[in-house]
Amino acid sequence: MIYRITYDNKSRKLAHPVKNREELMALRNSQQNLDNLNKARQGDEKAKADLLQLAYNLGHVEGLIAGCKSQGSFFFHDVDCYDAEQSDAFKELILSKKETIGLMMLWNYDS
Repeated sequence: MIYRITYDNKSRKLAHPVKNREELMALRNSQQNLDNLNKARQGDEKAKADLLQLAYNLGHVEGLIAGCKSQGSFFFHDVDCYDAEQSDAFKELILSKKETIGLMMLWNYDS
């Protein structure tokens, strides 16, 4: 399960399930998130902090994040790249080690 992370007015971290790929892409491609991404790439730290936050595995032995109902059975990584060349290099490296790391899926999103 993928969760969108937000904070309440007491700075507590909350998790909201992202129900499907369409919802994920709508969040990722929202104008606010894209504007923050452009500003973050120019060094704006506030915009970087305001980028969409996702968590792919929130399993803890005790005390799940508020809003989380289950533990994840997979471990996910999110790699941020700022140009196509770097992204392609990471993708090739990951694919070359797919058996070693037990890769089950690789999503490559263009910005």
